[in-house]
Amino acid sequence: MQTEAYKASVRNALNNLIKANESIFNTMAGIAMQGDLKDWDGLKPYNESHEFDFQLFKASTDKNLHLLVQIVEKIDHSINNLISINNITLEEE
Repeated sequence: MQTEAYKASVRNALNNLIKANESIFNTMAGIAMQGDLKDWDGLKPYNESHEFDFQLFKASTDKNLHLLVQIVEKIDHSINNLISINNITLEEE
């Protein structure tokens, strides 16, 4: 049986992995805006915001984005395994 302190440490690790994935995703958007989406970026109105879908990055021909996609997918897999192995429910913050 795991102690509460142990589970808290695993939750902390999970939260850090989630933050890492969010940071990588944001970086991927920046790379795409300077690469694959550079022409589109110049056409959108100033201060207009858009949400990026992960599939957009997966379909990219940019090798750097492909590497980052693999990292995000590996982290997602690890997050899901940690949640499952430790029977943890992540709370919305």
